[in-house]
Amino acid sequence: MEQIRKIGEALMRINGEKWLLVSGNILLGLFFIILANVGVLPLDTVHFFFFSFIGFLFALYRPAWAFLLLVGFLPYEAVNLAPEAWGMDLRPYQLAVVLLSLALLARLAMKKLSWKFFRLSWIDILPGIVGIGAFLAVPFAPDAGTALRQAVIVASFGLLYFLLRQFLRKEENIRHIEPFFLGSASVVFAYTIWQSFRMQAGQAAFTTMVGRPNGTFVEADWLGLFAAFIIIFILARVFAHIQKSTLRAMDVVRTEGIFLAVRLGILTLGFGALLLSLSRSAWLGVVAGFGLLLSFAALGVFRKAFPRQTLAVVSGLAAASFFLALASVHFFHLTAFDLSSRAESTASGLQLITISCERETALPESIGTTDELAQYGCRHINLEEKESERALGHSVTEIFRQDPNVSIRKMIFLRSFSLIREHWAFGIGWGNAPLFLGSDERGAGLNTSNMFLEVWLGSGLLGFAAFLLFWFWILTASVRELARSAWGNASQLLVISLWGVLTVFNLFNAGLLMALLFLFLALTVLILPKPFQTKKI
Repeated sequence: MEQIRKIGEALMRINGEKWLLVSGNILLGLFFIILANVGVLPLDTVHFFFFSFIGFLFALYRPAWAFLLLVGFLPYEAVNLAPEAWGMDLRPYQLAVVLLSLALLARLAMKKLSWKFFRLSWIDILPGIVGIGAFLAVPFAPDAGTALRQAVIVASFGLLYFLLRQFLRKEENIRHIEPFFLGSASVVFAYTIWQSFRMQAGQAAFTTMVGRPNGTFVEADWLGLFAAFIIIFILARVFAHIQKSTLRAMDVVRTEGIFLAVRLGILTLGFGALLLSLSRSAWLGVVAGFGLLLSFAALGVFRKAFPRQTLAVVSGLAAASFFLALASVHFFHLTAFDLSSRAESTASGLQLITISCERETALPESIGTTDELAQYGCRHINLEEKESERALGHSVTEIFRQDPNVSIRKMIFLRSFSLIREHWAFGIGWGNAPLFLGSDERGAGLNTSNMFLEVWLGSGLLGFAAFLLFWFWILTASVRELARSAWGNASQLLVISLWGVLTVFNLFNAGLLMALLFLFLALTVLILPKPFQTKKI
């Protein structure tokens, strides 16, 4: 308890400088984006080591401050700081992890560390086992060099997890990192909307895909996941805040207008980014997360553990922000895509595409593939080509086709299961899946499009078993704890609903090597009752 108190005091000491740090975090995020877009990033070797040394001194002087900024850096997945000559990417939070780890070791060597390392539990060992499995797979990988490099990256995420566990000791610590996390989220969402404005104006938007903003992530789908995560995180935190308040829900609305207005603003930006990402798996994820939140909250209301007004306020906040975002996207014409058609294609399997024909011709209602268009004198075009095609006198129209993602994912799953049957013990190593699965139309290597398959092929049976145990321990432990509290523990709603978002999204994607996932793992261990602990580290 003494160590937990010291950690808390270290974080609480920043209260006087809290808003200065939060403002600095937001400014740093803006600098990352601007400098990356104008070509200043990645840094050259001299500047990289200079700023790394400054960062190390900062972490050595104020490790708690450095940790808070590290949390703020988590969304900047597409920003690379490492010199191009190194042939590798180094994200801001990865550099912060290295510098903060070195600073803690230096303080430990100088006996200047004011708190001890956290007490290890068996659940904390599981991410390490996934990393061990990644290294064990290297000798069995077709491309051992790639597998080794990727294994080091997997291990670095394990280090991130342990740093999160080191600084986050009590559930109340979440409120210390929340302003930094949400501040950076606001920057990412605002940048996403800026990208959309630029795309619609025909200007450079610094995106990786035509027509789809990706914010500070390498792909639009990852932006969608981040937006879904933030939306459910805010709603669950608001629910818990109202539940723990001594005031009634409606009194909280009247007396804490600024608190709710800020959340409403971030939620509106978040829903806007979610819609603009056009990520159907993220849309399904947010529906699953909100569905779990509502279902368990409604059960709590039925058991009289939660007042109805709390559920009404959170539902109203979600509805208001969603419709504000939807209206803004429509009014400002932030996307050229038909959102309703995109949503319908999730269930129908049909995708609405734009085509150009040499002359007006009778077309079927739908086609199987774009190869069929040639017989009608037509071809598939991008949205930005519509005006130029019309200027040539061509007929521009729309037609439904079978969603190619369905057949691609089916092929990927079949090949992935075949690979698992052949390499069930050690897998094929991280980063080797594209050798077997091929590339997409942009030339980017395909992965298994499923988090669980990706872990098995990357870390073998050992890593897969460890990850599966951790993942489903989260669900069972949170539901069990919620039941023990007579369905009145609002903190467990956060865990369950975020688990739903990440699980549903990652059934169709392999978003394992993202800082967001490891933040979630650390938060669950923070909130859930501690498993059997082994020793201090």
